[in-house]
Amino acid sequence: MISSDMVLLWRDSNDGHTIVSQRKTSVFSMPTVVSNPPRVATALDYRATSNSSAVTLSFSVPSITDTRQDLIWAWSSNQPSGNTPDATIVQHDDEGNFVLSLTNLQFTDDSSSPTTTITPTSGSSGSSSSSSPLTHYQKVFAAHGILMTLAFLVFLPFGALQARLLRTSVEGKWWFGAHWIIQWPLTAILIIVGFALAVDEVGDLRTGHLNSTHKKWGLVIVLLYVVQCMLGGVIHHFKPARATGRPPQNYFHAILGITIIALSFWQ
Repeated sequence: MISSDMVLLWRDSNDGHTIVSQRKTSVFSMPTVVSNPPRVATALDYRATSNSSAVTLSFSVPSITDTRQDLIWAWSSNQPSGNTPDATIVQHDDEGNFVLSLTNLQFTDDSSSPTTTITPTSGSSGSSSSSSPLTHYQKVFAAHGILMTLAFLVFLPFGALQARLLRTSVEGKWWFGAHWIIQWPLTAILIIVGFALAVDEVGDLRTGHLNSTHKKWGLVIVLLYVVQCMLGGVIHHFKPARATGRPPQNYFHAILGITIIALSFWQ
């Protein structure tokens, strides 16, 4: 909900009237009060109306000329810290969005004011609507996910499998060249770009770099990949002079590769 004009409503804990708080934020943090919003929201009823066990909070804002309205919603079961518009709030329990098409206006016989017919629109709960454009940060994180998926779940397994299967069935050493190109320059470019996109965007959003399981394990997996590449270089350039069979580092290289791929699928 970054850069969205928000209208927050909750009931006063003393007399039950509706508190209106208009806020905005440019990062993933608690939105702050907008002192002079472009459109001032007003509670429709002094007290929140109740219907059975459901509670309704309503507000109105001045209309605009746009016939397409992209709207978001969110709710929380936690009451704000106080009864003033600048009270501290916590993160919502659920959120979603929907689109209103206000192109079909109908007039009644006894009134000159038009009534708006809302045409069926798409919406979602907890995710972005397919008809709403992605925000900048959503595009960046989508690119991050695509690049990392290609790197860790496509190219790394392919490069490992072709080396394992072809080295014993095809003559020559071309399998090693393919293995090296796939696992190092090709995959590394994808990982570096994907990792940099995430780090840069998280920094801009100020959400913290290591405050979630995904971020922590993501860093671990990238570091393991670096270690794996270094180990592969050592194995290739420094071979035991009198080796009988495969040396221990070769087995460790294979086990570490399987571990990285397994962690990537889990991640």
